[in-house]
Amino acid sequence: MTMGDRFLSFLAPTGLGVLSLAVGLSIFQLWQPVVGFFPPGFIPLESLLGLLPATYFRPAHLAWILILGLLFYPVGQRKLHKLLDLTLVVAVLWSVYRVLSFDYQSLDHL
Repeated sequence: MTMGDRFLSFLAPTGLGVLSLAVGLSIFQLWQPVVGFFPPGFIPLESLLGLLPATYFRPAHLAWILILGLLFYPVGQRKLHKLLDLTLVVAVLWSVYRVLSFDYQSLDHL
């Protein structure tokens, strides 16, 4: 497979989705340190996008990386393999939802 064929297959509908996720992850990764560096109220859209605490930033980052890995390097080409990939993506999303929706404020006994 030539480099041109690989590039064109990467820009297929699923490849474009993976590319969009990768660019979004890069912007997400760059946004967090930039917002944390400047004083509050200095950056536009800070009230909307703000600085995430580590308890929210790390699971979101990990889920993004895992989903990108599962989409970019699928298990195989058979339908059963694609079903396994989809199941793993849903499991990652479910587990991150559980972590992000946990009430950390109620841990007053620790």
